[in-house]
Amino acid sequence: MAEGRIPFDGPLYGLSQLGLIIGTIPGLPKPISYILLLPILWISYHLITRTSTGDLSADVALGSAILTQLLIGLDAMFFTNPDTLTNYQEPRLKGEKITEQSLKERLQFAFNLYTNPRGIGWAHEHRHLPSRPSPSTPRSKFVLIRLSTALLCALLEFIAYTANASNPGTTTPGRGLRDAAIQWRALGVLAFATAGAARICALNCLVSAGVVGLGFSSPERWPRLFGSALDAWSVQRFWRRVWHQLLRKSLISATTSLLSAFSVSPLSRASSLPAKFAFLYTAFFIIGVVHIGGEYMLLGRWEWNGAFAFFQLQAVGITIEKIVAWVWSQTPGHGRKEKDDRTHIGPDVNGNAQSNGKNDKGTPNGAALKEKATDVDAVLPALWVRFIGYIWVASWFVWSLAFMIDPMTTTGMFADPRVDLRRKLTGWASN
Repeated sequence: MAEGRIPFDGPLYGLSQLGLIIGTIPGLPKPISYILLLPILWISYHLITRTSTGDLSADVALGSAILTQLLIGLDAMFFTNPDTLTNYQEPRLKGEKITEQSLKERLQFAFNLYTNPRGIGWAHEHRHLPSRPSPSTPRSKFVLIRLSTALLCALLEFIAYTANASNPGTTTPGRGLRDAAIQWRALGVLAFATAGAARICALNCLVSAGVVGLGFSSPERWPRLFGSALDAWSVQRFWRRVWHQLLRKSLISATTSLLSAFSVSPLSRASSLPAKFAFLYTAFFIIGVVHIGGEYMLLGRWEWNGAFAFFQLQAVGITIEKIVAWVWSQTPGHGRKEKDDRTHIGPDVNGNAQSNGKNDKGTPNGAALKEKATDVDAVLPALWVRFIGYIWVASWFVWSLAFMIDPMTTTGMFADPRVDLRRKLTGWASN
């Protein structure tokens, strides 16, 4: 445990989650929301700056999770008008204001909204989410697949953990991954990203298997958490289509609210180029601040050259892509404008919510499926273009993700003699 820290207080953390759910009840008077917010902010600050789980990797994840959940709560409490949200799983509320419903209905609405950050089955669900199981999928089959996936993720995390414990770039005292040779830097980035994604995916699989197995949810409500890596031929496509979208709605709402203070209108395809870039950089600024929570819980200090710098660099990477795409479009024979990710900066939503082309039962209608398929088919670049894109994206993350990893290497978080293959090989060689 970090020096001067007290053990992490689970009940206090649970109390803050309860406060956030209560604070998101539609129609709650704003003064009550502000009164609830004060102890929630104090608890979040206390847990991040004064407590520790005793496990370095858990502290990093938990510190970021606390601020992630705080942002989701702030969105529901202050940034979004609940009457503008539509839950297709609750057709009985169609055309009615949730703020005028009974306390029981509003409590259920608040719980469903807070525990469903990707908005599955809601109007603001992201249209680029990965595929989901068929509604006819047997519960037992779904549970078996998710549990098997969780076990596979645990194996992948162990392999990645072993790779980092055996990597001189992540275990050499006094040196960071940015100081390592390119092969060790690439291995460190790949192992770190794999371990993080595997852990998040495993937790999602266990939760989905539990709630579906117990009958509280159905298989089609649980799309895969991550998209295909083959979709990541640009940095923007990685963040939009491959990485999880757990913070998407809250991030859009927070960014829109913050920029509105500077008279910047909600983002749309008709927005000016400066407004689009303002949205882009503000969104990554906010997500960078959220991840500072994990580093502070680990290090006991703000580290602006770590996760925060990494997320600011993602906006820079996307800007580079936009410049290259614009230059390419000016060359003879390549001036056609595509309505796809290459010409669009920011989210696919205008404001806090969007229609996702679903019918009243919450399932995609034929027109929506046709539109989505047409969109995907129309924007698929030539194979050689995607190949160059894959090289670019891999190179970008090998360079930029090291900023996020280096503060962790200073704590010795990746060093573990029990699985260090260098020690094993040395021992075998000596025998």
